[in-house]
Amino acid sequence: ANWFFRRGNVLGAWRQMEQKEVKKAFAKAFLAVAEIDSVLATASLVRDSENSAGAKFCFPEFITNDKTPAESVLEITEGWNPLVPQDKVVTNTMALGAKHKKPNLVITGANAGGKSTSIKMIMLTAIMGQSLGIAPASGVRTTIFNHIISAMQSKDNMGGGDSLFQSQVKTIKEVEMKLKTHPDKRMLVALDETFNSTQPTKGAALAQAAMEQLVSYRNNMLLFATHFLNVPRAAEQMKERVVPMQFAKDPVTKKFTYKAQDGIAKERHAFEAAKDLGMDSAMLQRAAAIEKGLTMADL
Repeated sequence: ANWFFRRGNVLGAWRQMEQKEVKKAFAKAFLAVAEIDSVLATASLVRDSENSAGAKFCFPEFITNDKTPAESVLEITEGWNPLVPQDKVVTNTMALGAKHKKPNLVITGANAGGKSTSIKMIMLTAIMGQSLGIAPASGVRTTIFNHIISAMQSKDNMGGGDSLFQSQVKTIKEVEMKLKTHPDKRMLVALDETFNSTQPTKGAALAQAAMEQLVSYRNNMLLFATHFLNVPRAAEQMKERVVPMQFAKDPVTKKFTYKAQDGIAKERHAFEAAKDLGMDSAMLQRAAAIEKGLTMADL
């Protein structure tokens, strides 16, 4: 029988491994093997994607000559969200940073139009690039960020006694505190549907004020997704700091392209999305009738 399958040898080796010094020596060896295995697996994934017809993986290029946080850049070529099947995903190319006249983004678009998926793509590209040395894109050039902060799905905290609105307020407070107390640190921040949990006009006002305050920090690259139209309209008035980006439907086919475009998505497709998800038609008809009679005073 093979030496490794002899019961006495296995038990003897186990007792040896229980000794502290032996365990410590082998731990270093196993760690080295794990690191080599990780690097080889990453390289194989990039190589295999190069020969596939679907979306690609790449080794990112890190920029180290940007002297100040205000010079931070994130350039993504054919980026995609790795949580979406590789053969079905729609890729997006974007260059963010002051040198590209897009230091911060306010992102609009209909439900299921692709904005949240694309923001996650940007954040995952940065996180995977800096932690694993691989990115879901054909090419990436990026600053090394000191802090990557994502609040894509703010939730209430029942245990801590916080409502969803309180949780969103705390998130904004914590992000700004980090920006204020670490002006020399490069930060990438993503916020999704901030202040959608309160009365609409007050939520819209709070969202705009938060956006304006956060983009004033030069060490911040902000991705701010919202359904409040006043926020991207405000962004249009301060293009030296923030630019509106949209995910809209094709004007001819009326289907979502899932491609990022400059501008503001002004169409609303909530009723259509609800219908596609099987919401009762009578309820939808009633909602459409109610909407026609609503005024700002009702919200």
